[in-house]
Amino acid sequence: MSFSDLRLTLMQRFVTEWNGETPVELPGVKFQAPTNDPYVRVTLREGDREAADVSAVVVRITGLLVVDLFGPADNGTAVLRELTDLVAEQWDFVKLHSSGLRDIDCQAVVPVPVPDEPGWRRMQLQVPFTADYYRSELPGIVTDDDSGVLVA
Repeated sequence: MSFSDLRLTLMQRFVTEWNGETPVELPGVKFQAPTNDPYVRVTLREGDREAADVSAVVVRITGLLVVDLFGPADNGTAVLRELTDLVAEQWDFVKLHSSGLRDIDCQAVVPVPVPDEPGWRRMQLQVPFTADYYRSELPGIVTDDDSGVLVA
């Protein structure tokens, strides 16, 4: 399991669950921001890797899914509040599973004050998460990554 696998899992879920009406800017994907319509930018901030159990067979990655909301400055904040509610509805306390991962546990969406940009109102939402996976590289320990079962 790599940060790339984790990033792909979270970004795919965001795009799949999103409303389809508001454009989404993703890392590494060419994007032209609208001139006078709301849009969303999604990024991932990886945190630490640490042993999640005493044996160090399970590794835990911490991080933040960061969702920046942009709305035209002259439209007020109603659209940003609606988008905030949508993100919270889709991400609050979600538990995901992916190949090679034991669990991805998301916490509550946290609004973070950020300064507006010229012509745009902004709001940032952060979704703290932990992702656990079985580490099979340990000498003498082999795991089945899909089930997490230790194989003798």
